[in-house]
Order: sequence, then C-alpha cells, then structure tokens
Amino acid sequence: MHAPFLDTPVVDARLSILGYLRLQPGLYKPLAQAAFAGPVPDFVLQRQTKTECTSSLYAGFAANASTLRAVIGGLRVSPARALLV
Repeated sequence: MHAPFLDTPVVDARLSILGYLRLQPGLYKPLAQAAFAGPVPDFVLQRQTKTECTSSLYAGFAANASTLRAVIGGLRVSPARALLV
C-alpha cells in the first residue's frame, strides 16, 4: 500500500510551512485556496463543509463487489481474524 501524503518530501514540505500560515482564523484551508486558485472553482475553495459520501461509498462497493471479494478471499489471514489482531 502506498501513502503519498507520508512520503518524506511531502512531509518535509508540509512541516516547512509555519503553523500560523497553515491555520488562519476565519479562513478554511488557506494554503489549498492559494495553491488551487484558478484551476479549482472559487465556490469549491470557499466551501467550509464536507459532503456526505455514504451513498457514493456503497455504490462503489456494489460496483466492485466481485473484485473486493477476490481480494478479501485471497488474504492469508481471514478478515475476521485480522479484526482480532
């Protein structure tokens, strides 16, 4: 599994930004707003809520059920046992 947000260059870049620049009272994600101004519509950058994704998640699971079953079925440790560890 790859976690790109934990790659050393990404972590170093994030930590190089001073805390007071990352969080500004009254601004929601000021760095993202500055970085994506132009390519991303303003209404998206100004949004301060998160969209509920439950229905999309279930639709994705349903559409990929056979692949998910194959992946889970190929695990060396059963899913129920993995939850106990």
